[in-house]
Amino acid sequence: METSTEGAIVYAVAMAAILLAAIFGNLLILLAVYRTSTLKRTTAVILVVNLASVDLLVSLFIVPFVITVVVTRTWELPEFLCVATGFLNAFFTAAQLLALFHISVNRYIAVAFPHSYETQCSRKFTLLMVTAGWIYSLFWTLMPFFGWGKFGFDKGSLYCNILWSKDYQEYAIVLQTTCYIAPAMLAFILYTIVYRKVRSRSKKFLKSFASTFSLNSLPSTAKGQNDDPVSVNDSVSCDSTKNSRQQSNARLNTFADAEWQTDPTSTVKISKKRKAMEIRVTRTLLAVGFCFAIFWIPRGVANLWAALTSRENVPKALELVSTAFIFANSAVHPLIYAALHREFCNAFKILLCCTSGKYASGNNSSGSVKANGISVGQTMRKSSVQVLEMEKKQHDVGSIRND
Repeated sequence: METSTEGAIVYAVAMAAILLAAIFGNLLILLAVYRTSTLKRTTAVILVVNLASVDLLVSLFIVPFVITVVVTRTWELPEFLCVATGFLNAFFTAAQLLALFHISVNRYIAVAFPHSYETQCSRKFTLLMVTAGWIYSLFWTLMPFFGWGKFGFDKGSLYCNILWSKDYQEYAIVLQTTCYIAPAMLAFILYTIVYRKVRSRSKKFLKSFASTFSLNSLPSTAKGQNDDPVSVNDSVSCDSTKNSRQQSNARLNTFADAEWQTDPTSTVKISKKRKAMEIRVTRTLLAVGFCFAIFWIPRGVANLWAALTSRENVPKALELVSTAFIFANSAVHPLIYAALHREFCNAFKILLCCTSGKYASGNNSSGSVKANGISVGQTMRKSSVQVLEMEKKQHDVGSIRND
């Protein structure tokens, strides 16, 4: 591939920037999960870590050789390095697509079968699914080492990969179908179903959320007084006074120990909060799948062009842009998590700013909101307890006067 010196330098600098951004961003994701306890509790984070690991490996082992080819304009390194990077490129690409397919399966179960999600998508099942994906990718990409297919450098390309020449085209087609096209199509179908369900449920959720929080969930002082009426002028015996005091103490202690768990809308609120969290996670992972498709479309066109003619006949601009796009995709995922996932966003802030304040114990934005919610709940509970104490004092005063 012939390029001007200036163009090669600009392209090499751009690829170097992509390399640094991808390494930094994906390391940040892995560190955020490692340092944030609330992120570790979900099974979906296993899939996020899996995808970030693949993106990091692609950036470390493939992109540097692309930069070398751009500068030298051909492969001038030893042949065994071409075979090794060709294998790693095919292997990691298959692992990337299967990682996205696993995410689509996870989100489909979460949206279509929310009540059985915890049992169907357990940590054990998710880890087995991820492990099976790596083994599946390894199985198909090892075939050239056993005589079926070949890794090499195609003229016109920017890195070593599986060869599409007539002698090895059969393996190339099988690999493309089993490891690339099939997972991508299945993921696309599942993502489409998930997107439609999330869109419809988001509208229903907003309506039910608004109606739930329009209710007054605080205990009414008047209601409490009606449940245990006290009159200063009534004639009360010593036994009834004692019973009334016991009832008042029981009400006070029970309310203090319950900490709002007796609120009839508390279960509903927890359910709503969980649904809101699932919607946020699903939207984030949908954005990951959507960006993957956008960044890989040019490469698909280039590969199809090469399959129908030859790699040398692929337009130079298409080859350069498609190559940059597929590796830039690895650098985009951290930006998506930072923009759409509040827990990751706040975990990134901790790591980048070295803060140890309100999020230091692994509490993310959700945890912060939860902490604030508890604080407000405790304040309201304290106020209600004070009301009950005042009621008790009034009862005691009335009893003394009657005595």
